[in-house]
Amino acid sequence: RLLIYAYEQQILNQLMDTTVTDTQIDDYYSLHQDQFRLRNSIVKAVYTIAPKRFSANQKIKQLITKRIFVDEDIVTLEELASRYDLKGYYDGDTWIPFYTLQNVVPITTYNETLFLRQNRSIVLSDDSLTYYVRILDYKVSDEASPEELEHDNIRAIILNRRKLDILNKMQADLMSEAESGGHVKRG
Repeated sequence: RLLIYAYEQQILNQLMDTTVTDTQIDDYYSLHQDQFRLRNSIVKAVYTIAPKRFSANQKIKQLITKRIFVDEDIVTLEELASRYDLKGYYDGDTWIPFYTLQNVVPITTYNETLFLRQNRSIVLSDDSLTYYVRILDYKVSDEASPEELEHDNIRAIILNRRKLDILNKMQADLMSEAESGGHVKRG
């Protein structure tokens, strides 16, 4: 068995094309989107956490609650955070689980879907801190997972299918060769 496995691996290394293009990934995702469902809600968000009594709180609130929020607003928030040594997160292009955001910002909700649909900007305070959050995008559980989150998974699926195709062809060729050589007789 081990010898057969080693032989198969050597053949696969020689024959298998390991290049997977973005187009192939896009095509696979388009055809199989229903296979990629979110188990948890995810968001693209930025946030800043500031002391409750802080001179720039009004400026931060104005930025977070703007009707039209643009990339320059993220840069401005990040600059304010850097200047005043505030905690925050400013990667608005990366999906994060909603519960991860809730671990940092005390957002309490009984209905995530409704909450995310109704809230783009969030300002919350506790005894000492004010939390400013801007939800840039969201997907709720059971929706299709965004393609960029599934990119590596789809690449692995495509490569595994190629591997199985090569192994099945090898087995069929060996069986055909054995039958034609009279080494195997069908029943």
